[in-house]
Amino acid sequence: KSIEEADAARQKGEAYVEQDIDYQMYELKKESVVLLCTDGLSNYLKLEKLPELLKSCIRKGSLQELIDYANNRGGSDNITAVVLYRQ
Repeated sequence: KSIEEADAARQKGEAYVEQDIDYQMYELKKESVVLLCTDGLSNYLKLEKLPELLKSCIRKGSLQELIDYANNRGGSDNITAVVLYRQ
């Protein structure tokens, strides 16, 4: 739909969502870890430090250490992160 059509739908109280989603499917093997995060975190991470940080976060059940690491390296943006861990 055009922007005008979307605006008209909203004015009528109709929901209008257009999404173009890219996705990939992966099989997570035992002890696989997936980190989904915004650039507020990824821009301040050192890749060589990431495995150590993730292991610590999984042990503690909290991502606070990862967030603190990014903030201490100059992070000033919002941080959103989710870690998936398959036992």
